[in-house]
Amino acid sequence: QTELERACLDAGGVVNMRRGPDGADAPSELTGTWYPLVGSATGAEGALARHLASHALALALALALQGIPLIYAHSLFASSNDRGALARTGHGRDLNRARLELDRLESALADPDSRPTRSWHGLRAMLLARRSSPAFHPGSSQDVIDAPDSLFVVRRRAATGEEALVVVNVAPAETTLDLPPGRWQTFDDHEIGSRSASVDGWSSLWLRSPRSGGHGRP
Repeated sequence: QTELERACLDAGGVVNMRRGPDGADAPSELTGTWYPLVGSATGAEGALARHLASHALALALALALQGIPLIYAHSLFASSNDRGALARTGHGRDLNRARLELDRLESALADPDSRPTRSWHGLRAMLLARRSSPAFHPGSSQDVIDAPDSLFVVRRRAATGEEALVVVNVAPAETTLDLPPGRWQTFDDHEIGSRSASVDGWSSLWLRSPRSGGHGRP
């Protein structure tokens, strides 16, 4: 087993296999909900916060890059694997296909401290930012910028000139980035007055050029 396969199994997922032309079985896909697959073990509040942060960061990468991201409903609410469905059907993909019960979901979202609420609010700001700027059009240009090892930085530019910059910090420590030339502001219209910006650990920073429209700051 590879390290990735072991991580999937440890998170309660299933590694689906496919038989190749030589008759040997080989891994074909990892199944399970996104939340347990990308997060660390939970328990204490600090571990849960890190788990939610890593879950959000993985989706931040998908939302920042070119194309049209696919986000499952269970990713929005940080759902756990549906082990009962797997036991009933034996199909690994059913881990990620639990039916959401509206009453239970609304009750969870009414609790500001619940995992679904905290996940949704973290992702909602990024979704609003992506929707608000033409720089995130699927066909807009994209450049990955050189940055410190802990940062992933992508710059998007619309055909009409609007730009967006997404900085993802995958380390626990705050990291400073030298910003590309130009004027930058947050998605709630706060101007960045310096040529650098600090990004908290396990978080993302979303910036835009003043010409873009915007709602909310991730």
